Amino acid sequence: MPLFVTNRQLQQQLNELNSKMDAIMTAQDDINAADAAIESEVADLGTQDAAILAAQQSFAATIAGLQGQGVNTAQLVADTAALLKAQGADDATVAALTAAAAPAG
Repeated sequence: MPLFVTNRQLQQQLNELNSKMDAIMTAQDDINAADAAIESEVADLGTQDAAILAAQQSFAATIAGLQGQGVNTAQLVADTAALLKAQGADDATVAALTAAAAPAG
């Protein structure tokens, strides 16, 4: 390996480094955009999750009102319980996605 580097060689190496740096910066921009999109989707999931839970709670209240009127709501109660169980799994998924989308650091 030569001990001396010409200006031309030094300029060529700098150009190569700049090219690699540009590629890295472009890739980082793509990563940042993807991360922002994921964060937006996770936020949307959280909003939908909250709306589903509110609807389920309203459904449960309506069932309770029907029970007070002597209506057989056994199947509705069972279906609501199944929905609430599924909601729990959905909540866990949203929490995991939220944690995964959180910025490192």
